[in-house]
Amino acid sequence: MAGSARRKPSVRVFLADPPGSALFHRVEHGVLYAPQQQERTARRNRYDTIMEGVGCDRLTANFAAARIDAAFRVSDEESCAMARRLLRDEGLFVGGSAAMNCVGVLRAAEV
Repeated sequence: MAGSARRKPSVRVFLADPPGSALFHRVEHGVLYAPQQQERTARRNRYDTIMEGVGCDRLTANFAAARIDAAFRVSDEESCAMARRLLRDEGLFVGGSAAMNCVGVLRAAEV
């Protein structure tokens, strides 16, 4: 998706990640660092999240090359509520990371 933005400038790209994400700080502040990473306070797993596959702190080549317009922090509560809503209203059974992205889509629509 991020590569599409280079081909068509009208395409906007957003990141949805849990609180404490260094990638969020990279997009919003230009630095791959989250306050939770500071010495003496860093925990083995600083994300207090139940979502799997999100919150990565390494900068991949694809991410570095992407033009990302904005980033959103999405809590577990928001993701779980979205997963329940999608099941109840749409009949879609999705995991936490997909629900997190759906929360991001709604926020992006408001921007």
